[in-house]
Formats: sequence, C-alpha cells, structure tokens
Amino acid sequence: LPIGLTAESIAFMPGLGFSVAASALVGQALGAGSPRQAERIGWAASHQGLVVMTTMGIVFFVLAEPFATIFSKDPAVVRVAATYLRIMAISEPMLAFAMILTGGLQGAGDTVRPTVATAISFWGVRIPLTWFLALRAGYGATGAWVAMSATTILSGIFAIMLFRDGKWKRIKV
Repeated sequence: LPIGLTAESIAFMPGLGFSVAASALVGQALGAGSPRQAERIGWAASHQGLVVMTTMGIVFFVLAEPFATIFSKDPAVVRVAATYLRIMAISEPMLAFAMILTGGLQGAGDTVRPTVATAISFWGVRIPLTWFLALRAGYGATGAWVAMSATTILSGIFAIMLFRDGKWKRIKV
C-alpha cells in the first residue's frame, strides 16, 4: 500500500493544487459580488484538474507494473502494488471532482455540507463496504481498495451535486 500511495500522490498533488486554487478564486469572485464568475471558476478548475488526474489515472492503469518496479523489484510486491494502482486509477476522475469542487465550496464558506457528505461517504459507506468486501466476502486488501475507489467515486458525485445546486452562492461569510 505505501508503494501505491506514493505513486498515486503524483496524481493527487495536482488535484490538491487545483483545489486550493478553486477555494481562493471562488471565494474571491463571491467577495467581488460575482457568483456567476465563481461558478465558472469552480467548474473550470475542476475540468482542468479532471484532465490532469484522468491522464494520470490512465497512465497508472496502463503502466501499473513499471510504476511499481520503481519502488520494488520483488515480483509479489510489484503485483500487489500494480493491482492497487489499477483499482485506484478508476476513481481518479471522480477524485478530481471531489477534491476541487469541495475546495470551491469551502472557498464559498460552504463547509458543513461537504463535511457531512464526506462523513456519509467515508463513515457511512467506506467502512461498512470495506468490512464487507475485505472480510465478509473474503477479498482481503483488494476488497478494501475496491471500497476505497467506490467511495471516492461517491464523494465525487456528492461534490458535483453540492456544487451544482448553487446553495453555496448564497452563503454569507
């Protein structure tokens, strides 16, 4: 897992950068009295981050073994790390939306709703799904990674829904 997480951070870090930028720029546009511009900025940042993170997801999926061999030459370790990278690569596009749109929401002062959505996704879905897939269904670490990827997708869906509903444009900070 540490090998996979280290490699995955290559895609994660640009998403974090887009998230911080979305937060600052959405907040700035709202402060300037332009909610329409704030919305455009949020979507533009998320789409730009989507391109970067999807590209990295494709690279991780296709080149999982070569990436894993950077960190280990042990074939068993490479196989496990490559499996992790491929499973997580599937959720990279939605991770972009989850990170960046949540950043935009936070910049608008909408912090409670994204926190609740994250709690539902992680505590309400990820933990029970991980328990079920990893332990009950017997998939072990692979089941846990599938649960992580699935709930990352769910977090992205939640972020899209929250940003799209526009309630964040009316929050007074």
